[in-house]
Amino acid sequence: MILFTSSLWAQTSKIGIKLLNDKNKNAKTTTEVLTDHVIKVNVLDENNQVIKNLSKNDFQLTQGDYKATIQKVVPLSQSVKTNLELIFCIDNSASMLGSTEIISELVNTLLDSLPSNTNITAVMFDNSKSADKETYDNKQLNITKVIYGKDKADCKKFYREKYEDGLTNMTYLNDHIYTGLKTAAESDLSNDNIFIFILSDGQDLGSEIESEPIILSQYKKGKIYAIDFGQKLNNKLLSTLAQQSNGKYFNAKDREQLFSSLNVVHDRIVFSGYEITFTSNMPPKLSLNGFYQFKNSQFINTTEIDLKDVNSREYFPLLNYIFFEPGSADLKDKYVSLDNDGFQKFQISDISNNQLDIYYNILNIVGKRLNENPDATITLSGYNDNTGSEKDNITLSKKRAEVVKNYFVNVCGISEDRITLNSGNLPPKRSNPKTAEGREENRRVEITSNDPQILALVGVVGNTKITKPEALQLKVASSTDHKIVGWKLQVEQDDNILYTEENTGDLPENISWNISKGLGSQKINDHDLMLKVIAKDDQGYESDAAGGTIKLNYSNETVKKVIESDSTFVEKVNLVLFEFNSSNLDKRNASALEMLREPVANALSIGVKGFTDSTGPDQINYKLSGERAGN
Repeated sequence: MILFTSSLWAQTSKIGIKLLNDKNKNAKTTTEVLTDHVIKVNVLDENNQVIKNLSKNDFQLTQGDYKATIQKVVPLSQSVKTNLELIFCIDNSASMLGSTEIISELVNTLLDSLPSNTNITAVMFDNSKSADKETYDNKQLNITKVIYGKDKADCKKFYREKYEDGLTNMTYLNDHIYTGLKTAAESDLSNDNIFIFILSDGQDLGSEIESEPIILSQYKKGKIYAIDFGQKLNNKLLSTLAQQSNGKYFNAKDREQLFSSLNVVHDRIVFSGYEITFTSNMPPKLSLNGFYQFKNSQFINTTEIDLKDVNSREYFPLLNYIFFEPGSADLKDKYVSLDNDGFQKFQISDISNNQLDIYYNILNIVGKRLNENPDATITLSGYNDNTGSEKDNITLSKKRAEVVKNYFVNVCGISEDRITLNSGNLPPKRSNPKTAEGREENRRVEITSNDPQILALVGVVGNTKITKPEALQLKVASSTDHKIVGWKLQVEQDDNILYTEENTGDLPENISWNISKGLGSQKINDHDLMLKVIAKDDQGYESDAAGGTIKLNYSNETVKKVIESDSTFVEKVNLVLFEFNSSNLDKRNASALEMLREPVANALSIGVKGFTDSTGPDQINYKLSGERAGN
């Protein structure tokens, strides 16, 4: 029986926003998602007026059932992710004479307070003979439109030069408004992010477009803030547009009222929205969708595991490479380094039957065998990855070889005349230098010897676990607003943790668990196994466990004396030393296989497995692993 469980998670990641201050409880908000962790919130009170100077203490942000942590709340003047469109339609006719300085100053202030991601367009009257002016119904308008994008400085310069070059004698208000509305309609931004600012003397003395319905029909989106300056009567068209767009209309009869009106426009734009940066508290959602074995290039549904403890003798190869960090000639901490006294007590037979434990003792094993075979000599060849600081750095390669030599001489007591040093850039039999893994494998010292005993297989007598299938594939699905940066696989039996594997990086779609290696020497019974997967995102939040149980059929055939036992006996040789992208057996691997000649003759069954590293396309790797097993 298999039972799958998945983590609990919010039903939705929809963002909810609430104002906490009682005086703002009737405020209306609209939300725009800018990035995974930033939103823009437009806030208006019950009278459709902006609410100034809100802070993070005024908001509560939720995602589904989870309350988010608000890091920062800023008005649009300080925002970095918000995109706005601001269209300036400013009267530069003779009616503005005497007020151009204050208009430029106030416009500059408004520009300086806008987000850096504001797209700016300037629309002004133009009596020149330029062919680049705006048109309507195939007629050229006395209107120039200049798109400045995010360049505030050039926009300021444009207005200054327009006022200095001379004001127009006519006012083309209808054409002015029409061009501004048309520009807003063509924008990709939403209504709340488009602002049309119109400053005029309220009169039209020469526009090509005379029909107000044509102008009104051009309005599609954007908030319109219009100021009639120096007029006693309100301009009905501007007033209607401002009301229709949920903007605001002003009639400023003098410079003092103009200044006041522009300040209101400034606040209405800058405080119309707030940019909120937050940290999501929603953990990743995981689901375990099944157990499978990978066989004959297919995933086959698996409902149970057969596991048998048997006596064994296993031979492990010595990977004769010592690897180094980029730019370094220091031995990595993972290699077991001893002092003289520790080396004298070291016994190869004391190492566990674990490939990595044997490999990390490579220096001590080779040192012990050199002592046992006094006529043997070794060659140490140092190499680099030939990129970056290691490019043509043969000095570094030599230092790496010398570090390994010093260990054999100073710790293992090997005479220097038994050790030869070589150095170069990339190894003759190099790994793929185009991948990080390949470059890591090329930063190495290779150990070779004139005596095959020095690098012969390491034999370990003990017991091993035989399983069918040998590896279990877990299909895991994940959903998260953030990046998964780590995950853990845990195997339990009767609430006892038998195996834990922790990994960094994203969660793979298929997790492969080598059952016999995973359980190792653990004491187990025939009760079901529970497998759990847990993930952590880059915000530090951990998912609930997604898990499932699988039936375990277990038997134990181990005995104390291997030679006298009639029970199942496993003899295994591990071969790992294929060259990059090759299935050819080298001399050392071929001689290792000779050790199985006699046991194989009387074997009940023989299994041969081929593997590759994780680089390269899966299809090519499957083919290569099959060829390696076949050879």
